[in-house]
Amino acid sequence: LREIDIQARYGNAFQERKQNPLNVAPPGGETVMQVRDRVINAVNDICSVHPKERVALVSHGFALALIQVHFTQMPIEAAWHIIPANAEWRELDIDYSASNPIS
Repeated sequence: LREIDIQARYGNAFQERKQNPLNVAPPGGETVMQVRDRVINAVNDICSVHPKERVALVSHGFALALIQVHFTQMPIEAAWHIIPANAEWRELDIDYSASNPIS
């Protein structure tokens, strides 16, 4: 859908999400914070199963951006500015210490 179509279909929800994108979920979806928690928990699980191993992760661009901002300690708002292009390759070294809490 185009933005104008989304706005027409989900008027109030669209405006609320636009005002608070981190904490307001689209209809039937997750908040950015919920997505972040889910993907970081998945990365932590992967790291605990594959310590000191090289692992490839393939996902949607925004999920990858959330992983990058978390593990490089960037502000979460930076995720919108570092979304990888389709099929873009990025490397991220994670010094996994069995404790990468979600803050």
